[in-house]
Amino acid sequence: MIKRVNTFISIFIKVFKTYCDVFVGTISSIIGVYFFFASNSIKISRQSISMVDSAQFTPKLVFGGIVIFGFFTAIKGIILVRNNRESYTKNAISKQDVDAFKRGFVALFSIAIFIFLIKPFGFIIAAILYMLFSMFFLSVRKGWKPVSYAIVSISVAIFSFYIFKKYLFIQLPAGILEGVLK
Repeated sequence: MIKRVNTFISIFIKVFKTYCDVFVGTISSIIGVYFFFASNSIKISRQSISMVDSAQFTPKLVFGGIVIFGFFTAIKGIILVRNNRESYTKNAISKQDVDAFKRGFVALFSIAIFIFLIKPFGFIIAAILYMLFSMFFLSVRKGWKPVSYAIVSISVAIFSFYIFKKYLFIQLPAGILEGVLK
């Protein structure tokens, strides 16, 4: 089973390395087009004098630029693939590439778990757990510093919560610490 997963990951990495500019260009163009048209729904509180004065101008400018950037990136990727097709098929995927992909996937999955833990446990607890996991997962085992990791995780989580609450006026979920935090 593990060999099949590693083979699938190797094929995925090879395809993505070959066509990464095409993928990134196409996806960014699609996202840019979506948000370009979604910016039409921005409510305008007063009639604008010119098109530049409108609240819709900057989002349309930014997302229009993303569409153009994505289009040219995809075209560049297609040209590169056509010109270098032989070299792409000869490159082998190493075990380190597969392991790096797995680590990246676990890191992204841990972010998703962090997002789901925020509401029931609260921002501070979820952030501490996420940072501790990330520090232990991304460092070499013989270089682990559990006390330092705990101090940094607790400090950053509490400081972030405080900054969001007092200065940015954004109420993050307190979760199980509801009565403790005021």
